[in-house]
Formats: sequence, structure tokens, C-alpha cells
Amino acid sequence: MKRISLLALAACGLLLSACGSKVNEANFDKVKEGMVKEEVRAILGEPDQSDSGSFAGLSGASQVWESEEATISVQYFNDKVVAKNLTKKKD
Repeated sequence: MKRISLLALAACGLLLSACGSKVNEANFDKVKEGMVKEEVRAILGEPDQSDSGSFAGLSGASQVWESEEATISVQYFNDKVVAKNLTKKKD
């Protein structure tokens, strides 16, 4: 009985560690053109890096999320997603 409990505990630990980062391909696929920053943050969490600027009523921004496995970058024009990129890190 103890052995089954230890195996179940180990399996749960592995599942939780795999779910820890929101920076993954599944969440990258959820980010769609036209989304606003709040919608993207709901999917990926707070960005690790963020830059923005505006001129003559137009604004642009970029945000980056990083994990050990991947980097996701999202570009915005007038606060809506216009481009995104997923870069997987090699082991």
C-alpha cells in the first residue's frame, strides 16, 4: 500500500511541475490576432519584459514571456495583437 502511495505522489509531483509554466505551445496557440493585452495576460500571466511607445495617436508595444523551455513574444498595435512568435529553447 505504501508503494502505491509513493508512486501516486511522485506522479502528481511530475504533473504539477509540467503545469508550472504558462509559456508553452498550447498557450501560445490561444493568443490570437486582435486580442487586447488583458486577454493575453489572462493566458500567459505577467510578461517578463515589456516595451511600448506612442506617436501621433498611434501606439505600439511588445511583451516577452520566458521559461526554461521557450520564449513567447507578442507585438501590439493600438493595444491589439498584430504578431506573435514562439521560440523553443534547445536542451
